[in-house]
Parts: sequence; structure tokens; C-alpha cells
Amino acid sequence: MDVLNGLRQSALDERDALDVQHDKDKAAFATRIKDLTSIMNTNRAMLDAAIKNKAFVEAEIVNTANYIDFINNRFVQINQMVAELEAERCEAAKVFVTRCREHYEALAAVEMLKNDLSNWESSGMPVSLAEVKKMKSFNKLSAYTHLFKKQALDNFLALSNSNKRVVTEGAGDVSGVTAQRRRTGA
Repeated sequence: MDVLNGLRQSALDERDALDVQHDKDKAAFATRIKDLTSIMNTNRAMLDAAIKNKAFVEAEIVNTANYIDFINNRFVQINQMVAELEAERCEAAKVFVTRCREHYEALAAVEMLKNDLSNWESSGMPVSLAEVKKMKSFNKLSAYTHLFKKQALDNFLALSNSNKRVVTEGAGDVSGVTAQRRRTGA
């Protein structure tokens, strides 16, 4: 029986050794599973963050593409506005040059009238309106005033509607006054 007790004791010892080994292996595997679960959770969190980042980046790409389209359209609008402003600027410059030319023509006409008046005065003719009204020729002239006004108005309208060179003859050194006027709607 000693042999049986020895075998039994040996089986129990072996079983205790296997139980201890099993407990160590179970603890090691539990630790390993816990470590792998932690790694899996970390990787899952990284995957979720990558998915969110991918969605964010795709939204940013769409927003950036829309913004680039907006900027391109804005460039087109700005170029159109620059072209319009350039046309308006050219028109404004043309009007300015026309007004300057008209101003210089008016100054030349005033100078001509001053010269005519000084020639008139130097020849002893009256210069005040009261003196002119006393003259017999003034009374005749006043009878034809309305005809003169009508003819002057017609001449002025013909001058403003034509692009002809008008040569003025009279006292002073003003000749060849150009009267090229266009209707600008102003």
C-alpha cells in the first residue's frame, strides 16, 4: 500500500503543481488579455479619432473648394468692375477734356470781346448802356432784336450739333476757334 499511497501522493503533488502552474498561466493570460484589451481600446480610440479627422478634413476640402470658387468668382466680378470703372473713367476724362476745351474757347471769346470793346472805346464810341440807348441806330437795332436772338440761337444750335471748324473774324488775334461739341446728355 505504500506504493499506492506513494502513487496517490505523487498524483496529488503533481496535481497541486499543475494547479499552481494553471493559476500562474491563468494570471499571465489574464494580464496578457488585459494588456491586449488596453491596446485594442487605444487602437479603437485612435481609429475613431482618425475617422473623425478624416470627416473633418473632407469637410475642410469641400469648404476650401467652395471658398476657392468664391474667390475666383470675386476676381471675375472685380475684373468686370475694373473694366466698368475704366470705361467710366475714360468717359469722365473725355468730359473733362471737353469742358477744358470749352473753357479755353470761352476765355478766347472773352479776350476777343475785350479787344473789340477796347477798339470800340478807342474809336470814341459810347460804352455805357445809357449812352447807347440815346443813339438813333440803337432804336432801329432794338426793333430787330428778336430776329437777332432767333438767328443767334439757330446758329448756336447748328454749331453745337456740327463737328465743323468755325473761323471767327474780328478784332484781336483769336481765329480758328474749334467748336466740336458733342451732346453728352448733361
